[in-house]
Amino acid sequence: MLPCRPALPPLAPALARLCITLLVGLSLPVAAQTWAPINDSERQQLEDQIRAQKEAAAAARITAEEQYLAEEKACWQKVLVTACIQEAKQRRFTAIKAIQAQEVDANARQREVNNRVLATREARRQAEAPRKAAEQQAESERYRAAQQQAATDREKRQKEKQQEAAAGRARQAAEAKARAERLQARNPNGPARSSATSEEEVRQRVADRDARVAEKEKERLAKERQRAAERAAWERQQQAHQPLPR
Repeated sequence: MLPCRPALPPLAPALARLCITLLVGLSLPVAAQTWAPINDSERQQLEDQIRAQKEAAAAARITAEEQYLAEEKACWQKVLVTACIQEAKQRRFTAIKAIQAQEVDANARQREVNNRVLATREARRQAEAPRKAAEQQAESERYRAAQQQAATDREKRQKEKQQEAAAGRARQAAEAKARAERLQARNPNGPARSSATSEEEVRQRVADRDARVAEKEKERLAKERQRAAERAAWERQQQAHQPLPR
């Protein structure tokens, strides 16, 4: 009677690499739930190991499937075909189960690395938060001081313009009165020329000029308020979209 169990080929290199990788993975320390910080060098090293572990598992899975197909084909040359195929399936099941365990372990290790990266970024963010807050506070204070100084300067310029306008009106009124007196002196027999009309004309011209100046000042203030609002909106947008430090 011919034996029903086919001769097994030597352990495939992919399965050997998988066993070695599994032993290395088991020798690594268990991940701490507090997620210790991680630097770029350690992260790269761990991710290289995880990548190699996944590649070894993928290669071992292919090898296990190929070996099962080869054994199944050989079983058809045996007397007890069904028993032979069942044994081949069992060996395939055992191999795939070990491979799946290795894949699960690799995914768990990758999640640990990801959590440690996030924890490191959060720790850096918290460490830098006081400095950033101080910088933002200082910038806000400088901006408010600049705005206050600008408002003070505007008020000062406005007062100076008002004083200049008042002095101009007084000067023009005096000039109008002097012109009226000179005209009256050159024509003493003519009707007395009141300076009221000339003064009224002067006041109207001054009022028109003041209105134009006030309108320009109003436009300038509106533009400054618009720029201030745009700057504040930009600062809020920058704060809202500031990425976490790496």
